[in-house]
Amino acid sequence: MRINQTNYPVIRISEKALLEKIDKIAKDCSRLDQYPMTLFKDHVKEIKREVETRLSDSASTTDPILRKQYYLFSWLSIWLLSDQLEKFTLVEASTSDPMWSHLNIVIDDLVHRLGLSSKPLPFFGSSFYCTGSFAYTERGIPVSPFYQVSTESHESILFWPLLAHEIAHLKLHETDDVRNLQRELSKQNLRSEKYRERLDEALCDIIATLLYGPAYIAAFGTKFWQILDEYHDESYPSNQFRLFIMFKIMEDRDTASWTYSIRNNFEVNERLARREKISFLTDEMIELGKRIVQNPADVDGAKIIDYCSNPNMIDKGRLDYLFNTLWLMIYQGSETFDVATNMAKDLLERWTKGS
Repeated sequence: MRINQTNYPVIRISEKALLEKIDKIAKDCSRLDQYPMTLFKDHVKEIKREVETRLSDSASTTDPILRKQYYLFSWLSIWLLSDQLEKFTLVEASTSDPMWSHLNIVIDDLVHRLGLSSKPLPFFGSSFYCTGSFAYTERGIPVSPFYQVSTESHESILFWPLLAHEIAHLKLHETDDVRNLQRELSKQNLRSEKYRERLDEALCDIIATLLYGPAYIAAFGTKFWQILDEYHDESYPSNQFRLFIMFKIMEDRDTASWTYSIRNNFEVNERLARREKISFLTDEMIELGKRIVQNPADVDGAKIIDYCSNPNMIDKGRLDYLFNTLWLMIYQGSETFDVATNMAKDLLERWTKGS
């Protein structure tokens, strides 16, 4: 349907409806007065200001094309906000779960070590993924950093190192360094969006591996190894390449032989891995990952092995020790998966209570 210049009643009604909707959302969020929930309230306030400004500009112009652009900007902003609101309802629901406070320990650790500008609001969802302000900026709507991140509900704590991959996505949205690698893709005629997506995914694997060491590889492999060949998405690098680059990082860091307790469970073929189109950037991606992760995991094999005899000796807050110790115990067969999961839960419970 084409809206002409004289058909102003429908335009005014449409704009009024948008203002009413954003006003209702803002009023509903005004009750949020505790951090970190106030992060979402602030995000709503920012979007509300932007929409009100655009629609005010719309009302003052007689240019039908410009007026339509103002409306589209406002409509898209509210549409994206509605999606964030849907996720935020999951955040609120998650706060009643006793594990939510444990989850925040992991999120805080990752935010601190990556220097993220804003803490993501975590929730228990259908899978591991992240969302937030980049959904706006990718569509030309400038907003302040705001993030939400999902971990799979009813999943073992031992898989929470996978959150490092999601937080890494958020960090990449805050750095321009990746553009240099994107230009290298273009030089090789790899200009399709899928190659940029593969680059981002590989970088997130690298960052996550640097953050949590072999524990990230163990969590990734244990969760996905059996289905990797059946469910491959073109926006991801080949699964052989993903595992190859994770283990390459561990080899470069000269870790103890216990890393091989994990590697020996996966068939990683370098020749097949090198067939991945973006593999020519392997070294450059790893170097960028190292520049981003200023505080990588301590993967001292001797120390991790010592902790296996008494995980309760792990220093409070040292999630790199916690996850690597428990995954090593599982892969060496000294503990079952469910016992290790309960150990992780008990330790995080103690840390939450400050002991």
